[in-house]
Amino acid sequence: MLARLAAAGAPPPEEVELLGGGSRMPAVQEAVREAFGGAAAPPLCSKLDDMALARGAALEAAGGLAGEADGAEHGALGAAELERFRAEEAAMARADAAARRVDDLRNDVEQRVLELRAAMRGEHGSLIDAGALTPVLDAAEEWLYSYEDESTTDPAALEAKVEELRAAEEEHCARYREARQEATRTADAALEADAAAAAAEREAAPEGDDDHDFRKLKASERIRMVEKNKAEGTELFRGGVYRQAAARYHKALTHAEKVFDASLNEQEQLATLKKSLWLNLAQAYLKLENWAQAQTYSNHVLEADADNVKALFRRGTALMRLNKREEATRDLRRAAELAPQDAAVQQLLGKLNAAAAKERKRERAMAAKMFA
Repeated sequence: MLARLAAAGAPPPEEVELLGGGSRMPAVQEAVREAFGGAAAPPLCSKLDDMALARGAALEAAGGLAGEADGAEHGALGAAELERFRAEEAAMARADAAARRVDDLRNDVEQRVLELRAAMRGEHGSLIDAGALTPVLDAAEEWLYSYEDESTTDPAALEAKVEELRAAEEEHCARYREARQEATRTADAALEADAAAAAAEREAAPEGDDDHDFRKLKASERIRMVEKNKAEGTELFRGGVYRQAAARYHKALTHAEKVFDASLNEQEQLATLKKSLWLNLAQAYLKLENWAQAQTYSNHVLEADADNVKALFRRGTALMRLNKREEATRDLRRAAELAPQDAAVQQLLGKLNAAAAKERKRERAMAAKMFA
């Protein structure tokens, strides 16, 4: 097909569209790349719908895309038509971008209204000038859902409404913001003091790093300590201090295990934090070349979320380093199915496939010698 396209004077393909569940399989993708030139193959994509690809296939079958050079008899697209279609595609892309912009702005207006209403009902909400703010929120909400009003989909009008809400918040919520900031400063200071006291206790204790923090803190306070240690661990990780980063992540998990009396929302927040911490620990242990620990913490994530691509990739990396190639390949193939465009997954899977091919070649050579 490529030869016929070239003979018809068509330019080289810029990308290759894939269709169907089977196209997510690494073996299928590899076969397509080989058909399109191997390492020089254009990127594989999945952006067009079924009808567009079906029409293209029908044109190809009829000789439409790779007919004779003049193209007129078989309906081939001439240069002018190709240029027109490209212009139409660019126009549709601009229209899509404009639509996304409108959606984002509408979401911004809606989110601001909902958050301000929730603030008036929450802690320190009495400090908000509700009498002045509520009519502004009511008017914004009524305008936003008035679909007959074409200005509700006009980016300029939406931006003006966002600015109006921001100005109203600035004017009517000043005392509320100050109270929230002061509460946050007080809570942070208390947490710092608690952490310092716990550190002093650990230093004084003969057991060294044993945990003696038996305080029955509120769930929200414990969760803040989890988040604080997690953030500190991430900063250490970014600085390349992987062992200390892992220690911080472990400390965050220790605080997470001490949460009690958590509300439903706090339980969900805690589950998300723990999954993130396990992922971070798996990555830290990969950096430390502690493959068994990297596998262990990836396992924790996958027990809660079997299709987590990051956990599959990190466990696959650890398993490869532990010479458990079949298990590693299974994890990486699943990751590739879930994230076919992930270059890191494809690269590592390629290394595993190459190693497996080399091993099979070596085994065949040994077998040939044995029966020679």
